[in-house]
Amino acid sequence: MYLTAQTIAGFFGELKNITLYYAVPLIMAVTIAFFTLGVVKFISSSGDAERRKKAKEFIVWGIIILTMMIGFWAVVVILINTFFGGGAPPGPSTWPPTVF
Repeated sequence: MYLTAQTIAGFFGELKNITLYYAVPLIMAVTIAFFTLGVVKFISSSGDAERRKKAKEFIVWGIIILTMMIGFWAVVVILINTFFGGGAPPGPSTWPPTVF
């Protein structure tokens, strides 16, 4: 089978869908759960300094990974809009929303 422009475009379209709609939200959900686990451990380790230190590490890594994922998602959306002509994402022109 030969690769054609339609099969390549279809492949990248599917890759875009999988990335934007499944992979990134799943990783972000796991990261939020990781962060929440750190907060719960921090609250429950009120007397133990070592457990409190480990819980702080969980919280810090959760924030770092979540920030990286948001940045990754932004870069992917910008690349998709640039190369596939998806249009500009909503920005200042749509803010503030009108009431009437």
